[in-house]
Amino acid sequence: PWKDLRNLSGLQILKLSDNRLLSVPRDAFAGLRELRSLWLNDNELATLAQGTFEALPALSQLQLFHNPFNCSCRLFWLGRWAESSSVVLSRAGSTLCAAPERLRGRAVTAIPARSCVAPSAHLTYLSGPGGAAPRDGRTLTLHCSVAGSPPPEIHWKIRTASGRRLDIRGPTASAKAGRERFVAFKNGTMAIPNFGKEDEGTYTCLAVNEVGTRDVSVSVALAGSANPAEELPRDDPQAAGVPSRSKGAELDPEGFPGIGEKLVVVYHV
Repeated sequence: PWKDLRNLSGLQILKLSDNRLLSVPRDAFAGLRELRSLWLNDNELATLAQGTFEALPALSQLQLFHNPFNCSCRLFWLGRWAESSSVVLSRAGSTLCAAPERLRGRAVTAIPARSCVAPSAHLTYLSGPGGAAPRDGRTLTLHCSVAGSPPPEIHWKIRTASGRRLDIRGPTASAKAGRERFVAFKNGTMAIPNFGKEDEGTYTCLAVNEVGTRDVSVSVALAGSANPAEELPRDDPQAAGVPSRSKGAELDPEGFPGIGEKLVVVYHV
């Protein structure tokens, strides 16, 4: 069992080659602070979790060759780690991608950077889906624009002052979703019909792909709440990108008829 390694704090050489290993837990080598040489070659490893070798400050030599690595963006970190680390990757010329087909035979440390771009996220305020105002109450509508490679998935975290905690992974809008309290659309839009005091809180958009995660948050409160606020810019295609966790610019409520006078959108700090 991997946990047995934690009792070997003085271990300097660990040979795990030819063991038909299919995976290695991210924390498998935690505590092996004296380990200098690690052999993982000639196994069945298709990927390695980012951070697998971070707990090895004394590591100077690593063997990974002859494994059927799938060089998806989940393994992109390995090349960056190898460049920044003083660890010698033995027989790097034999540490190759087995998949996908277009990268077969390429060194695992040479996955093209253009194929793996960390996500970015930009959160803006919309006047309402389709420009139509609801008959009852107001609809709060946020739009999360994301970019990255592979294309990021959009997740939402909602934490309201009333204690509601909700994690939404993917769209919830559908023909049968008429009663959804929080409606997430495939295009990155989040709508909350009949926004009320109980819905005040922090709304976070997360852009997630194989390279990493980017999040941007806003706090939302009704106008007249005790906490001062600066409003989030509306969804303007010509507007510059908005960094996460920074203060917003002033917004003229007249730009959002029927909504600006009731809702205040603030950046989460």
